[in-house]
Amino acid sequence: GQAALADADLAGCPDRPAIRARLELLANVEKFGLPFRAGDRYFYSHNSGLQNQSVLYTMHSLSDSPLVAFDPNTLSADGSLAVNGYVPSHTGHLLAYGVSVSGSDWTEWHVRDVASGHDLPDVMRWSKYYAPEFSADDAGLYFGAFPAPPAGQELRAQDLGHGVLYHALGSASASDRIVLRIDGHPDWQYESHLTHDGRWLVAVVGEGQVG
Repeated sequence: GQAALADADLAGCPDRPAIRARLELLANVEKFGLPFRAGDRYFYSHNSGLQNQSVLYTMHSLSDSPLVAFDPNTLSADGSLAVNGYVPSHTGHLLAYGVSVSGSDWTEWHVRDVASGHDLPDVMRWSKYYAPEFSADDAGLYFGAFPAPPAGQELRAQDLGHGVLYHALGSASASDRIVLRIDGHPDWQYESHLTHDGRWLVAVVGEGQVG
């Protein structure tokens, strides 16, 4: 593709090795992400310098030794599968993570048991742009999704028919129920947030992508 064409054209550039070495030196810096807390756990991301993606670590207290909560570099050898967001459950026992395939806006949300490191069978598909939200009892997630596009049209389908759905953990995706989708406005999109007491789901609505 474009990368192969660029590499073939730039291969003969005599200054390329020196430029690459300099850029690699500048990029090889340890990086920490902003920490966050959920339930009895702290989470933070860390990159040793040249890792393709930062690793998410967890600990129960600030004096504990950190443990790997999720390493996105293990998803694919070539880095084509990238994690574009994490959402912890209220107790911190579960972690939803979004996977973007080959840089696409389409995101699949998976759920991992943090203690065991194993994924639950639940997958929320056809999502774009907005992170899901765990219900107050951590029994499920609210997430924004579009109707499944026809096979082969995934990168051409218009962003129409967005809605907020609820997925109960352990249930089939076919049983996900639509919580909010306003008929007559197929171009509207919804970014939802759960209030602290868990009683209300507040949606920010936009004509097209919110924000």
